[in-house]
Amino acid sequence: MERSEGNQEQSINKYSEEKYTESSKFEKLQEICIKNKENVDKYSKIISISLFIIFLFLISYYKISFYNNGILSGAGICSIFGLIFALSNDRIYSKLPAILGACLIVIANVIAIKESFFSNGLTAKILYAYAFNTLILWVIPFFIHCIIVYILGHTIFKNNKIKYTARIIKLEYFQGNNSHTYYAHFYDYTNKKISAKISEKEYKTWKEGDYIETILQPRIDEITVKKIKHLINFEGKTDMEIFQERHKRDVELFGQSQEEMDDAKGKNKIESYVKYFILLGSIDIFVWAFGANAKYFDTIMSNNIIYTLTTAAALAIPIYISYKEYSMIKTKGNYTLEDMAIWKDYLVPRCLFYFITSFTFIGGLISLIGGLVS
Repeated sequence: MERSEGNQEQSINKYSEEKYTESSKFEKLQEICIKNKENVDKYSKIISISLFIIFLFLISYYKISFYNNGILSGAGICSIFGLIFALSNDRIYSKLPAILGACLIVIANVIAIKESFFSNGLTAKILYAYAFNTLILWVIPFFIHCIIVYILGHTIFKNNKIKYTARIIKLEYFQGNNSHTYYAHFYDYTNKKISAKISEKEYKTWKEGDYIETILQPRIDEITVKKIKHLINFEGKTDMEIFQERHKRDVELFGQSQEEMDDAKGKNKIESYVKYFILLGSIDIFVWAFGANAKYFDTIMSNNIIYTLTTAAALAIPIYISYKEYSMIKTKGNYTLEDMAIWKDYLVPRCLFYFITSFTFIGGLISLIGGLVS
């Protein structure tokens, strides 16, 4: 059904339903967004790899040690903030830096062995420092790559804003310490739920089902709302309703996507056992704060047999857990190839975390038991 001429003037897009074809502005926008994302992916890789090679050249030229280096450690600590961007499930952030980080660790270990880094033996203290420095080396490429992606995505390959009409599906507020934050929820043109901040007055006067006009800003990994206002005299179907009808037809023809099926189950996909090791880390803190003796721990770890067995046990745990995670993602039907790829991207820091928490836990128990016996 076509909109009347009067309704077209009231509609923010002034498009009839018949004009929502492959040439519509939303589909053109999506094509541009895909192209921009491909360009960001392409050029961020080129720049990141180039900087990585330059970095290795400088390391080699000035004979800078990877380990026991205050400058690199400081840079790595600052680089951890780059993971804020990388934690997105979009592989444009994680694929390349994960590879570069792994290469950097291998190169660092070859140089460390050449420089007799391990000549003094691997004491518990050195082992902790080694694990920390290894994580730092892995993180640095993430920081560099994520900054490059952010700059490219917000400058050269920035997507255009677009007007979009919708209906409010939910009004919500969150109570803070001294204030409240109010949100209006609706679906964007990809049929994903999105929200926009509104004022307290708008929260109290707007109702679910009301018409709204928004300005959407597509990003590399998300769509953000730049502006929202209430529509009083809007008639006809909103952009949101038209896209929902189209999505409904697509589902009837092709079925739901994996993401939609997961959301329908109301469960988050568990791709690792990190949360259990966070709990183990909390237990470590409790054991060391109220029972374990650090001096006794250093003394008993000086015994090569005990140290070797403890390290081997702590090393076996992440190997076994990683195998379990791999099997879980590989065999269960609710995981995709993308899930497996993301799991591989974060394999290095996850195994380091598993190893350190396990080593600390085993060492703490030995120290606690030894202290009680003696």
